[in-house]
Parts: sequence; structure tokens; C-alpha cells
Amino acid sequence: MSGTGTPITARCGSPGSYDLIKVRLSGIDAPEKKQPFGQRAKEAMSRPVFGKTQALDRHKVDPYRRSVCKVSVNGRDVGLEMIRHGMAWWYRAYANHGRSVEL
Repeated sequence: MSGTGTPITARCGSPGSYDLIKVRLSGIDAPEKKQPFGQRAKEAMSRPVFGKTQALDRHKVDPYRRSVCKVSVNGRDVGLEMIRHGMAWWYRAYANHGRSVEL
């Protein structure tokens, strides 16, 4: 589930009537699975989000029809955590209004 290679699939809605949406994290880029560090980036992304309630703040929809969102778990920005741990870098094209990140 890196920033670009494999988006997060989020379940939205109520039990029994979930919609599945593809989400690309806003403001980051990460190696794809087959690139160097790609598997590690995927694992680093999975740890904070898998099976947890996520808050999605959608900024736009990309050309691949993925929702570009700021993703938070327990109030922590998952994209910033990826950058802090060296598993992603800031990516202006997918940032909200082109702002830089402050760590």
C-alpha cells in the first residue's frame, strides 16, 4: 500500500452496505512494490492503517479515479509518518494546494 504503486482500499459506510474506494495519499510518493524499498514501504503503510478506523479528507480525484486524501488514524497523518520514517517523500503534484510539509 505505497503512495503510488498500490493505493489503500478503504471501506466507507455502514456494516452490510460498505463502498470500497481506492485512496492515494495526499502529498507523498513512495516506491512501488517492485522498486527498491517498495516492499518495505508497503509494509510501513500497512502497519498504521490495516484494520483501523481511518479519517479521509479528500482533496481531489486523480486521473486513475482514486480519491487523493489526507489519511489520519487516531489523529496522526499517515503520509507524514511515512515521510518521517523515510518510506516516502513529499510530492508537490499530489499535495493539497501545493503546500510543503512541516515535520
